[in-house]
Amino acid sequence: MFEHQLKTTFQQPPEEVFDFLVDFRNEPKWNSDCQSVEKTSGGPIGPGTTFSSRMKRVGRVETQIIDFQRPTRCSTHDRSRGMEGGLDFRLEPKNGGTALSLGARMQPRGPMRLLE
Repeated sequence: MFEHQLKTTFQQPPEEVFDFLVDFRNEPKWNSDCQSVEKTSGGPIGPGTTFSSRMKRVGRVETQIIDFQRPTRCSTHDRSRGMEGGLDFRLEPKNGGTALSLGARMQPRGPMRLLE
């Protein structure tokens, strides 16, 4: 399994950062590897919401929000042809803005397991 951690801060309040990040249709704005994203479920964004994205070098990725606690926490389950994993977003107020901790985990599948 591959894991990656990222920490950063934003000037915007947690609610604004959370709403931007959990709408994965915004991902091409902050992830240069993301080519496009569409929401594939109906209703407002929350637990169970699904997205389908196209990523450079990976292809199609299907994402489902599995934990949603606005504005402090969101987790996803992600699946593509060569991997399975997810993201964990943690947000907290900090100096009038927002501190973000992002954890990413990936488990290669099939022939991609050779990368481990």
